[in-house]
Amino acid sequence: MELRIKDIDINLFIIPDEWRELREPLGALIKAEEELKSGVIDVMKYEVLQRKYIEDIKEIIDRKTRTYNRFVLSYLTKING
Repeated sequence: MELRIKDIDINLFIIPDEWRELREPLGALIKAEEELKSGVIDVMKYEVLQRKYIEDIKEIIDRKTRTYNRFVLSYLTKING
């Protein structure tokens, strides 16, 4: 059985503010899953949307992670002289 975003019970309202950019693609992914289940969109359309939203999520996480890593390295450089 395939794991869907709804199966892991993500609450979009408790995502920390620094990660608020994730709300839009996660919300869109959840909406697409609901539309698939209700028959509004077909599997092919869902798979296209799913790939797009997951790619958007990965891009945001990668960008945030790089920013965080630069901050930590800068901080460590400053305190270590």
